[in-house]
Order: sequence, then C-alpha cells, then structure tokens
Amino acid sequence: MIRTVGALLGLSLILPAAALAQGAPPAPRGGGMTLQAFQAKHRAKLMALDANHDGRVSMAEFAAKTGRDGQAKDPSRAFARFDTNHDGFLDAREIDAMDAAKFARKDANGDGLVTRDEHGKAGRRNGMAAPNGMASPPASAPAPRAS
Repeated sequence: MIRTVGALLGLSLILPAAALAQGAPPAPRGGGMTLQAFQAKHRAKLMALDANHDGRVSMAEFAAKTGRDGQAKDPSRAFARFDTNHDGFLDAREIDAMDAAKFARKDANGDGLVTRDEHGKAGRRNGMAAPNGMASPPASAPAPRAS
C-alpha cells in the first residue's frame, strides 16, 4: 500500500514536468522571446492551417487561409519561398528554418532574445504595424542613435 501511494505521488510530480518540457519554453524573466519559443509559436500558427491533420500544410491549405485574410497577393509565391525542399508541403522543419532566419533579423542586439521593442522595430522597418496593438512612434520621431 505504501509503495503504491509512493509510486502515485512520484508520477504526480514527474508527469506535469514532462508535459511542460514538451511545450514551448517559458519566456525569460527579463522579457523577450527565445528562438525556441518564437519557433513554437509560429509553428503552431502555421500548422493550424493543416485542415486534414496530416502534419504538413499543402499549398491549397496555405492559399485558403492567406487568400481569405488578404495577407499575400499571390500565396503561391510565398509558399514556394517557404517550401525549401519543393515537395509541395510545409512541414515543421521548414517552418522552424524560416522562423530561425526571421528571429535572427529581429534580434537586433544578438542576445538570443527578441523583445517587444525589437519585434516592433523589425515590423516598422518592413512597413508593418507594431505587434499586439502596440502603437508605432509617429513618423516624425527621430531614429535612435547607434553608439
């Protein structure tokens, strides 16, 4: 009886830790997002397009979503750029590689974290709105000086 209770108690401590280990790593305390968290977040968004749940996103699945949201004028061009092995599908490996390159562009100071400020600046450099409803500075605001 004591062994059974001890085994159950041990499992109750181990299983939640194992479940947490499979998810995206938590954000560091100082703010910002790690590459692993960035990839997990964006991979989940793209894999949500996988309508038939085969673990990969087809051109038709990609086009149906991007065409509806008006995110891309020609979704086939964007899809072809992401489909690096040219098999007609996006898989987790291709999505992670794409996001690693995107993360490197956003991580302005090279510290391995993308902060809200870096994320917003990268978007403004590309003519996009700041993330999560964050207000962009007015166009007349001076650019920060490099030291």
